[in-house]
Amino acid sequence: MEMSNEKNEIFKALNNFRTKLKQPKKDKTNPFFRSTYVDLSGVTKAVDEALKDTGLAFFQNPVKSEIPNQVGIKTIITHSSGQFIEFDPFVVPVGGKHDAQAFGSAKTYASRYSLATAFGVTDSVDDDGNATKTTKNNNQRQTQSIKKQNQESEQKEKVERARNKIKSMAREFDKVTGTKPGATLQMVCEIKNVDIKTNSMTELTKVGEYLKEKLDEKSNEGVAND
Repeated sequence: MEMSNEKNEIFKALNNFRTKLKQPKKDKTNPFFRSTYVDLSGVTKAVDEALKDTGLAFFQNPVKSEIPNQVGIKTIITHSSGQFIEFDPFVVPVGGKHDAQAFGSAKTYASRYSLATAFGVTDSVDDDGNATKTTKNNNQRQTQSIKKQNQESEQKEKVERARNKIKSMAREFDKVTGTKPGATLQMVCEIKNVDIKTNSMTELTKVGEYLKEKLDEKSNEGVAND
């Protein structure tokens, strides 16, 4: 969440808003959880009616999720004084076939929850923890997915650094021995039976250690000759 440096005016306006807010009637049914709720238009109508003469306004922006097939909505409350409150994005997974209709439904769902949360509108009844459990499971899957992506990214960077170091040592060996550029790398990979394009750190380490050993030998030979 982010806020303007000055918050006094928007806080007073929100207090005024709360005294005017009338919780909307839950006239929609969720057959999955066997519960009732207020749809997006109902939440928006309740908020708009209570916003009158407060100097408050709001807008919502879609945000790009780091995880595929998820939709995020960010709600920003503004005040005529220029003060604002920007809430963290509310992100939900896209169900079904991941087509346009599914993304649209997820966007509506995220917009409703984000708006209701920002203004304190009660848009659903207690569902005996089912919704919370579902959200928790979704968050756990999201966290695990992000963690996996970070691990894969770190591994790719590690492999790329090892590969570049091997190429650098091979070029140095070419230069020291007067070998044709690229010949050392090809020869070492053939000796160790390793493809330089491999993503295996074990294989790349074998090549790197062998090259380092050969470079050290050349360096020692140079010292002995001196």
